[in-house]
Amino acid sequence: MPLRRTTRTAAHLACVGLLLAGCSSTSSRKTHSTPTAPAPPTAPAAPTAKSAPAAPIALSDWSLILPVNADGAPTGKAASISPAVLKAPWLTEGPDHSLTFWAPAGAAKTANSQHSRTELVHRTDFAGGTGTHTMHAELTVDQAPDSQNIIVGQIHGGGAIAAVPFVMLHYRAGTIDVEVKQARSGSQGHDFKLLTGVSPHTRFSYDITAGPGDRLSFTATDVPAGTSGSADTTLPAPFEGADLRFAAGDYEQDIDSSAPGIDGGRVTFTTLTVTNS
Repeated sequence: MPLRRTTRTAAHLACVGLLLAGCSSTSSRKTHSTPTAPAPPTAPAAPTAKSAPAAPIALSDWSLILPVNADGAPTGKAASISPAVLKAPWLTEGPDHSLTFWAPAGAAKTANSQHSRTELVHRTDFAGGTGTHTMHAELTVDQAPDSQNIIVGQIHGGGAIAAVPFVMLHYRAGTIDVEVKQARSGSQGHDFKLLTGVSPHTRFSYDITAGPGDRLSFTATDVPAGTSGSADTTLPAPFEGADLRFAAGDYEQDIDSSAPGIDGGRVTFTTLTVTNS
């Protein structure tokens, strides 16, 4: 008898096992996912429009001061060319019409200056306190001299006061500031800080405006960051009615070179315009 119960029990368990197997098979069939059609291919992205090259800077509107003398040597009195022309390696043009200025420290200098320069001087003068006159530039400082100081824009004396500095816009170790002389001689001046944190190779712009009337205004913008700074002041009395002109370029502020031919300033302008009204 015990053997029969064992047989029936085994048969019963076998049936239960078959039923469970059938349920498991049914459950597995229910969980199978239906294949989906592949996603349609993505249309290719439209090509990114390239910015148009900058218009060439009109050199015929400017004179050029070089960091070499009339014989091409980097000593003595600086030579000048009017109207300006490209002069490698001091002034060269890139494929995008940008102008790169190179001025080695300790090279030839103009009268009354201790610093060499490769600089454009505008050939149209204006009288201080009359009309509105603006110089606009976009540029990068590619190399700074040991002093980390380059004058990249000016209002300078012209005519009878051609040796007199007036307004000087500096790049000083990443700070853009303006110095405005208050007299035709001496060191008295007012300084205005416009921007900080402008690292080498960072494009920035500036505007120097004389007018209307006796107003002077200055603006600088860090182009990638979109940050700007500005300042306003009054034309000092010694410059009212004076003959004035714009200048721009690479007026490096080292006196001597610790590494001749290597130390110096290198600046690239992509835009440089002057308007008079």
